Amino acid sequence: MDSLVGRVQNLENRIEGWFSDRVSGEANRERYDLPGCDTLLHRINLTTEHPIRQHPYRVPQQLKPELNRQVNELLESGIVQESESPNLAPVLLVRKKDGTYRLCTDLRRLNEHTVPLPYPIPNITQLVDNLGARDCFLL
Repeated sequence: MDSLVGRVQNLENRIEGWFSDRVSGEANRERYDLPGCDTLLHRINLTTEHPIRQHPYRVPQQLKPELNRQVNELLESGIVQESESPNLAPVLLVRKKDGTYRLCTDLRRLNEHTVPLPYPIPNITQLVDNLGARDCFLL
């Protein structure tokens, strides 16, 4: 048993730095607690050569401060950043059961024009079978 504890501690020491770069902003750190990441250039292949551009949805005047607050919080936290993508998708606020609002992006039109990936989603049964042969798991 001591051998296993030692191996786990050794593994923890080796990977300690992997997740130490947290999202900036002390107040948001507790709320999101997400690992930081480098910017990743990503391209979405579309079935059309024209960008998918949708007009913004109308936001009621009384909800505009909440929309701006949530967008600014995500920008300041480093969770999102301004994009130079030619595609535009509208955002909206959806009321939650507790009366607060969730910021959502409507990507349905973009998804309709996205070229499907050529490989299937992994079979969950096969993934579980693969896990069964392991002694140690890291999440």
